[in-house]
Amino acid sequence: GAELVSVGERAGVEVFIRKGIREIELAAVGQIDAPPAEVEAVLLDYESHPSFIDKLATSRVLDRKPGEMVVYERLALPVIHDRDYTLVVSWDPNQSRGLSFQIDNQRGVAPQPGVVRMTLMIGSWELAPVDGGRATRVLYRVRLDFSGSVPRWMVRSGAGMASAICTTVLSTSASAFSTGRKADPSCTMKARMPAQVF
Repeated sequence: GAELVSVGERAGVEVFIRKGIREIELAAVGQIDAPPAEVEAVLLDYESHPSFIDKLATSRVLDRKPGEMVVYERLALPVIHDRDYTLVVSWDPNQSRGLSFQIDNQRGVAPQPGVVRMTLMIGSWELAPVDGGRATRVLYRVRLDFSGSVPRWMVRSGAGMASAICTTVLSTSASAFSTGRKADPSCTMKARMPAQVF
């Protein structure tokens, strides 16, 4: 199949997208100035994600147990109808190496009127310690389909940059853990992510 092709870099995050396929498949890679455990903590704090991830209107944890979480999310997107889905998130509670996620709508809420239900989203966040464990190399991969009627120009042009912005926001939030301060979403684009994600 087609290879992942770089579509540019922003704030130290390089984004790749696979062209020539119906679904969206992208990856982003960057380095975050925080240890893997802190980065993973931000990633797993799903209920806080709407405060710093643009267009994510709802993120509600429906069930939680060691190494697994069921999360309902709703996207408020421009031009098109809102989208929703239920994710099953899995990780190893004994080591901070990242997480994987995929849609399983059977474990979520009933379909909502006026909202298009997504059926394909599968991906992962891979975390690797660098700089003696003081920083983290992040690799984000995702394959998804927005379902319903979606202008392809909007999907293609927005997907890669959304991934980069998301990763930059996570950088700011993770760094805040080290100082005990709450991340300021208004400063997300100032996060320092050295060149080498959602």
